[in-house]
Amino acid sequence: MDFVELKTFIEKSMRMSHIYQPVMLMTLLEKSGKASVRDIATSILIHDESQIEYYEAITKEMVGRVLRKRHVAEKAGMDFELIDFNRLSSEQVTELIGLCRAKLKDFKDRRGARIWQHRKLSEGYISGTIRYDVLKRAKFRCELCGISAEMKALEVDHIVPRNKGGSDDPSNFQALCYSCNAMKRDRDDTDFRKVVESYQHREQGCIFCDVTPERIVLQNELCFVVADKFPVTPGHTLIIPKRHVADYFDLGQPELNAVHLLLEQLKRQLRESDPMVKGFNVGINCGETAGQTVLHCHIHLIPRREGDVENPAGGIRHLIPGKGNYSNNSHEDSARHEPPTKEKYGGPEEILPIADLWRSTDPAVWKRALDRYWQFVQPRNLELERAMERLDMERIRRLDAQSWYDFLRCEYFRWKYTAPNRYATTTRALQKYTSLPDGLSELHAIRDQLVQLDPSNVQAGLSIACQIRGLGTAGASGLLAVMYPAYFATVDQFVVKALRGVGRLPEDAELAQMNPESLTVANGVTLIGIIRRKAATNNKLFGEASWTPRKIDQILWTYGR
Repeated sequence: MDFVELKTFIEKSMRMSHIYQPVMLMTLLEKSGKASVRDIATSILIHDESQIEYYEAITKEMVGRVLRKRHVAEKAGMDFELIDFNRLSSEQVTELIGLCRAKLKDFKDRRGARIWQHRKLSEGYISGTIRYDVLKRAKFRCELCGISAEMKALEVDHIVPRNKGGSDDPSNFQALCYSCNAMKRDRDDTDFRKVVESYQHREQGCIFCDVTPERIVLQNELCFVVADKFPVTPGHTLIIPKRHVADYFDLGQPELNAVHLLLEQLKRQLRESDPMVKGFNVGINCGETAGQTVLHCHIHLIPRREGDVENPAGGIRHLIPGKGNYSNNSHEDSARHEPPTKEKYGGPEEILPIADLWRSTDPAVWKRALDRYWQFVQPRNLELERAMERLDMERIRRLDAQSWYDFLRCEYFRWKYTAPNRYATTTRALQKYTSLPDGLSELHAIRDQLVQLDPSNVQAGLSIACQIRGLGTAGASGLLAVMYPAYFATVDQFVVKALRGVGRLPEDAELAQMNPESLTVANGVTLIGIIRRKAATNNKLFGEASWTPRKIDQILWTYGR
């Protein structure tokens, strides 16, 4: 960037959720365009007396990433460099530093002491290692509202405050964005003395409250592990909270953290000690109706090995006799679709293998493959399916905040997540907008970004849509596909499965490494890129313009099931 571009960025384009960007820019300018992570972290400390190691993580994972994406700075090892710094005169450097200082002053004048209030209220030193582990456990998202660390600064804080008896055990930490952390402190009047005391509760006569020390194979502050006395498979263990609590749904967040830490630790140990372990069942019985016989919460971790049963398909579905084996894979949209019968579709000879279809130059074959998608749609869902197919972007542009929320909840989420349990969990996340101050306005601002989107920018589109509560990469891609069918496709585990069957794609290695059930935005960019390419190829090959990424994904979905 030259002087004018940098000046414009600072004055007009810089969007601040914290003080980090102007501080980093000032440091780069003052250090002749190049500064170490530690230099930048030290500069931040001028404005906040937190630990340098924490702000090194902030520099690398947040502000540095933002400025790299904006092509303002670049990273070289442990240093950051201001791009084209050598094109700036000393007078220009001085002016840019002055602009950063003005930006900082304005921000601090408006926010005042609130900028650091959430840090002052957290007593004591929290090591960089613990901070990183907690942030990693939270997937670098706020554990209350879910916002990414890229959007808002995250803080690591005690769940039960230290001055109320809380410990420094990893289970007693949480990652919150600075907004949620401040709101928690302002509003939370919990008597934490009672919380701490509750961890000591034991029930006389409970076999899990009276476990002898020699049975315990692993433990942390709030939970312990014992071998199951009647193991389903070798290595079957139980994770048990020390507090006497009836079931999983009564656990507090520190206890949940403690349980999950032990689950991860056990998983690693079992795999390291036995290479034959290829999978796990994690089981929790809640209530006598669900089969719970000891009314003290316990979580089963059951290692699985190839061949331990004849056919493992269905897993925990075998809890209900006759429900374990089913012919079709589960899918978040499965309730909307059913597989076509031979009578419906004219015989299996017309269904080419995906590899053959992908390389077919016959438009009639592709047309039949697309028609096959509609054979999967159940009659009761046909109207909703057609409505999403003909969605008008002008309608989306006219929606106010409440109408946009209603569209997502009553139309898009109902179309995307027709399985009752998936619809319930995803809409529960969406409904949080209605209980947050300015929640609907925040959701409407995401809509504004989507309607102003350059649809050729797949990564930007997915990143924006993923901000909507309840949407992962698959859900975000689906929303973009119905809004911009000429540019986007729905990508999910079944699209990945189908594309893996195509073979000889340049992206084969990347496809093989994807976790189909937990796709990242980067995975989505790759998948939509493949699908866009095929749509363009078909249009060129068939001399038409009707093939869109949305149509290609519909075909892939039928093959991936």
